[in-house]
Amino acid sequence: MLELRNLECRNCGLRRINTQIYHLLPYLSHLDLGNNRMQFLAADEFTDLHKLHSLKLDGNQFPVILENTFVHQTQLKYLTLSRNRLAKITNTAFKNLSSIEEIDISFNKLDKLEPLAVQHVSSSLKKFDMSGNNFNLIIIRDIIQTLYKLTDLGIAQMGIKELPEDFLPDRIKVLNISLNNLTELRLEMLPKQLAALDISMNKLRGLDETIILKFQTMNSVS
Repeated sequence: MLELRNLECRNCGLRRINTQIYHLLPYLSHLDLGNNRMQFLAADEFTDLHKLHSLKLDGNQFPVILENTFVHQTQLKYLTLSRNRLAKITNTAFKNLSSIEEIDISFNKLDKLEPLAVQHVSSSLKKFDMSGNNFNLIIIRDIIQTLYKLTDLGIAQMGIKELPEDFLPDRIKVLNISLNNLTELRLEMLPKQLAALDISMNKLRGLDETIILKFQTMNSVS
C-alpha cells in the first residue's frame, strides 16, 4: 500500500475520511474524492501528502477553505473545488502552491475573493475557472490582473452583460464566457492571442464582419 500512486473514491457516499490513511500513502500523487458528501475540510487534512500532483474535491459540501489548507502540497498542479457550497476561501488557503497550474472553483456560492488569496499562485497558475459564482466585474478584473500567468479563463454563468474594452488581457488564449447576458460582441473586447472561445447561451443580437474574421483565425469557437 505504501507504493500506491492513485486513489479514487468518487461517488462513494463518503461523509468523512480517516486522514490517518494518508500517513500510509507517502507516494500518492493523484487523489479523487469528488462527488461525495463531505462537509468539512480540516486545515491539516492533507499534511502527509507531500507528493500530490492532482487533487479533486468537486461535488462535495464544503462551505469554506481554511487558512493554509494546502500548505504542504508544493508539487500540486491540478486542484478542483467546483460544485461545493463554498462561501469563503481564506487569504492563505492557496499558500505554498508553488507548482499549481490549474484551479477550478466554479459553481460555488462565492461573492468575493480577495486578490491576496490568489496572489500566492500568481507565478504559476495558467488556468482558472471561477464560473457560476457571484463575482462582479471589479472582482473578476482584480483576480485576472493578479494572475499574470493566466492564459485559460472560465467566467461562464456570472450574469455578465458587457465586457469593457481592455478588460481581458491579451495573454488570454482560452475563454469561456457562456451562459451570460452579453448582447453584443466587439473585436476590442477580445484578447489578441485568443485561440478558443465559448460564447454560447448568451443574448447576442448579431455579429459584425470583424468578429467573423477574427473567428476564422481561431482554433475553436462555440
